[in-house]
Parts: sequence; C-alpha cells; structure tokens
Amino acid sequence: MKAALLGHVAMVVNGTRRTVPRAQTRGMFALLGLNADRAVSRNAMVEAVWGDTPPTTARAQINSAMSVLRRQLIELGSPDVLVADRFGYRLSIATAAVDALEFDELLRQSRADAAAGRYDLAYERVRTGLALWHGDALADASGWFVDGTRARLADSRLAGWELLADAGLAVGRPAEVAAELAPVVTANPLREQLRIRLMVALTLVGCRVEALQSYRGYRRQLAESEGLDPGPEISRLEATILRGELVQAAVPGKGHVGKPAAVAVHDGTGTRPTRARALTESAATPRQLPAATPTFVGRERELALLAAGQAPVRTVHGPPGVGKSTLVVRLAHLLAGQYPDGQLYLDLRGSSPRLAPLTPIEMLGRLLRALGVPDARVPAEVAEAAAMYRSLLAGRRILVMLDNAVDAAQVRDLLPGTPDTTVLITSRRALTTLDGAQHLALDVLPGQEAVALLESVVGVQRIGTQPAAVGDVIARCGRLPLALRIAGARLAARPDWTAADLARRLADEWHRLDELGTDDLAVRSCFLASYRLLDPTAARAFRLAGLLRVPELSVEVVAAMLAEPASLAAAVLDRLVVDHLVEPVTGGRFRLHDLLRLYAAECAVAEEPAPERDAALHRALVYYLGTSRRAVWHLLRLDRPLDPELDGPPGTDLVALPTVAAA
Repeated sequence: MKAALLGHVAMVVNGTRRTVPRAQTRGMFALLGLNADRAVSRNAMVEAVWGDTPPTTARAQINSAMSVLRRQLIELGSPDVLVADRFGYRLSIATAAVDALEFDELLRQSRADAAAGRYDLAYERVRTGLALWHGDALADASGWFVDGTRARLADSRLAGWELLADAGLAVGRPAEVAAELAPVVTANPLREQLRIRLMVALTLVGCRVEALQSYRGYRRQLAESEGLDPGPEISRLEATILRGELVQAAVPGKGHVGKPAAVAVHDGTGTRPTRARALTESAATPRQLPAATPTFVGRERELALLAAGQAPVRTVHGPPGVGKSTLVVRLAHLLAGQYPDGQLYLDLRGSSPRLAPLTPIEMLGRLLRALGVPDARVPAEVAEAAAMYRSLLAGRRILVMLDNAVDAAQVRDLLPGTPDTTVLITSRRALTTLDGAQHLALDVLPGQEAVALLESVVGVQRIGTQPAAVGDVIARCGRLPLALRIAGARLAARPDWTAADLARRLADEWHRLDELGTDDLAVRSCFLASYRLLDPTAARAFRLAGLLRVPELSVEVVAAMLAEPASLAAAVLDRLVVDHLVEPVTGGRFRLHDLLRLYAAECAVAEEPAPERDAALHRALVYYLGTSRRAVWHLLRLDRPLDPELDGPPGTDLVALPTVAAA
C-alpha cells in the first residue's frame, strides 16, 4: 500500500486509488503516513488533530476513523497495514511508500549529487520528485497540524524547483529551465530565488528583455505589496544583465550552454525572429490532467465511442451531476499516451455555484502560461492571445480538456487551428454549433452500473447483503452518479448504518437533498449552478413545475401554471431542455428528474409567495379537470361539455381533442 499525500489524500494499492472519506479522517491518515512504520500515540494524535482544545469525544472520533481506515484497507486487500497496539497506531509501510517522504529523500539525494558535481543525476532525481506532486500537499485534509505541514512541504517543493533550475542550468538546459520555472514564478511571484534563476535562464537563451521585464515586475510588486526593495543578489544580477556580462560562469557547475537557433514565431503583433522565447514556449510540456476517479465504473460504451472518435473536438453534455467530468477525465488519461507534447486542463466554471465563468482573456491567459509563455508576454487582447495560442499548438500533439463550459461561444476561441490537437469538452448544454465536433449525451446510470458504483465506494460486503435496501437507495438517488457517490460516501463514513438506514433517511423528500451532501460535494449546489443561469421566466417555470407531483408535464399545464400563452411555455421548456433541467419524452411531453423536482420545489417555497404557489397549483388542477371533462365529453359523444365553466379560466390553453382517439 502507498499513501498519496502530495495532492488529495488517498490510499493506493496495486494501482487502485481509494479516497479516504471525511477531511478529518484524511488528516489522521496523513499523520500516520508522515510517520510511516512508526507508532503515533493516541495522545500525540489528539494533539496533532485538535491542538490544545480537543473535544471530549476526541478518542472516540480517532477510534471511529481508524475503523474506517481499517475497513478500506481490508477491501483493498491490505488488512495488516494499519497496526494498533499499546503504543498507538502505526502504518506498517516503508517510507518510500509515502510520496511526501519519497520526495524529501529524492530532494536530499539531489542536493548531495549537486554538491558532488553530479548535476545530470541531480536534475533527474529532483525532476522525479517534483512529478510526485498533484496539487497542494494534504489538499483535502483537516487537522491542527495540517497547515504547518502543508507550508513546510510547499517550501520544500519550491526548494526543489530551485535545485532543478540550478542543475538544469549547469548541464546546459536553460530553455527547459525557463519553460518550467515561468508558471512556478507566476504562482509564487515574491519568491526571489526562483526569479533569479528564471532571469538567468531567460538571459542565457537570448531573452534579455524578458529577463529585465521580470525583474521590473518583481520590483514593482514587492514595493506595492510589502513596501520593500529587491535584495542585493537580484539587483546585482539585473546590473549584470544590463551590461551584457552574464556568462556561463554565473551558473552553478560547468555545463555547456549551446547557442539557440533563430526561430520565427507569430506573437499576435507581427512575425519576427524571437529565438529564445520560441524555445522557452515550445519546451513547456504541461501535464495538467486531474487525477482520475478511483471509483469509476461502467460507461464502457461511452468511453469506446469517444476513444474511437476521429473528430478533433469531442463534447459530452448532460444534466448536472450525471458524471460528465468524471467520464472525460477518465478518457483523457486513456488517451494521454497519444499526446506526448502535453495535456492541458482548464475548468471554465460554467457549473460553479459561487464563481463566475471565466472570460475569454482569462482562459487564454491561463492556457498560454501553461504552455510556457511568461506572464508579461501574454497579449491583453482576445484576438492576439487566441492567435498566439493557436500558433503554439500548431504541429504539436497536445490534448486539451475544457471542463464545465457554459456554451459554444465560451470555447470557440480555445479551439486549435490544426488537427494535431484534440479538444475534449464537457458542458451541461449540447454544443451543437461547434462545426465538425463529435457530441455525446450522457444520461443517468443503468441499474447494474448504479449498484457497481455504490459497491466501489462502500464495498461489496456491505452492499451485497441488502439488495432491496440498495435498490431503494438507488431509486431515491434517481440513478444520478453524483447522488450515488455522496450516498455511498455517507454510508462508508458511518459503519453503524446499514443500507436500509440510509434508504429510510432518503425516504423523506423534504430532507432528501440535505442527506445528499458530504464534505465539498452536494447535489443541491450542483443544481444551483444551472438554476442561477436561467432567465426569470424560465426560473419561475422550473420552480412551479417542481410543485406538481406528476410523471410528465405538457406545454399546456406549464402555460396554465404561468398564466401565459402556450407559445411562451413551449419556448421556456425548450430553454430548460437545453440546460438539461427537464427531459423531453415522446408526444411533446417533458419530465423532471426526481431530485431536480425536489430542488425546484425547494426554490418555489423559498422564492414564490404562498398565495402565488396556491394560485399556480389551482390553475394547473383546473386545467387537468377541464381537459379530463372534455375527454369524457368526446368519449361519451355528448352534444356539449358537462360543465363549460370547468374548462378553465379565461385564456387557459386546453389540449385539442377533436377525435375519440385523441381523447
């Protein structure tokens, strides 16, 4: 078993990655991992997790967390890894099995290699160590000790980048150093030693102007944020660059730096030779894909269709929570080997309930920086930035994943101009106006795949013995993957619950969405992102539709609830279909997913005054009664309606029933 701590905390056994439930349990697992093969006493664990103010239930919470970890390890086939004895708890694994400890050791060895003049070996070791990182250390863990540990590891990571730069410059790789350091410096703009190395690398490949611009930007930012001047070392470096005196002797080691050849690059303002910047930009090899979900199940047909596709742009669309991003991340990892020049990832925030969608210039700026363009060189105009982006992609085998797009307009400037690059896009809308793209609509999981998803999260042992209760849980989650993952996570976190207990909690419709939330995942938040993008009329139609407990909706009943013409109701329903908030069915009728109906009803109670809710329901019931009576009138072949006054209030659109068959 391996412990992954440099990013989201997880267990890894034989390539199977299992996320640890609950942030606090992840913190305890991380604490044990950082003390690999050494016992951590219960008192030490209490202090590490809660500091000086532990709750009275601290030891009970630790025991419960250890039980959760032990069950997961049993399911992963490593029952003996977690050891409990009179000294405390211990993870019986080697230090090399913990990525954070492995990184520390590789950094130590790299420093020793560099001190001995073995710069090639130092460069490769530290590069291997930096590749272990997949985000901020202990990214999703909590505990009193976490912040300090995360800060220490982050500082070690930056020290690793500095060592990589020193070794790379020493062996004559300034273009690679410049490309790799540029985004790191952007993310850590006040780290002076990193900027010094970037300035050296830029100068050695001929980017003297860019090196000086980097210094001036740093000086300005340091003065504005801290009221300080740059240190003497970086100031001397600027003077050396200005005099044109920077030579190989300024670089650690004795490696030879070759003279770069001139390359013509279009920078959005014209075409001119910019040899060093071209080398810097082309040297960047981004590997930005998020980690694939370890509990991914099913979707074989969808994966096969997308993987076999030949279109340079492939889109996946579907309702909120249906697993679009999970599917496409899985696909991207399967395809990554075909794109040796890198993989880009960008969340466009079209599905975020709290953040505004990214603008075109924000998106292009992030992609250009990922491709190695220094921040100072990113154009301020969308057209120029898009031109530079397409130029950098041209002729390179790169995979681009654009996650959570709002619509086709948002992604249009991000599409490459050549077929060498493949773009994978997820969106809640069908992006059918993208010419030549392959489109896949994603629906809820089939029954057996829904069971398999729960089994992957909770474990076969707990799921397999309660098929009826599991069926109830799946039905109440509407086979929606997000809801099933959350339900499974809650069940996994509560060893005292059975599937029947969870099914009973989900049976209460008015509290079901409360139950389907854990840590940073919540079905309600997922729906909110789509709801807040609706125009007022569509939002009101969605809310009112949630008040009806019917299998299907018609245009006419929605018109009755809105007290608007059927033509307007039809247009509104079309909008809701586009946003995957209602689903079209045969005969011009529509259906709400059960969880969406509950969310719509919540919105109605929160936003519609009670008299207006009552009036809308009254209009709907009058419509249903009037239409039913007219149907009976046709079926009995009566000469007149049974009661014309019950055909609905003035202006109500009733279904046309000209024949007995229609009735």
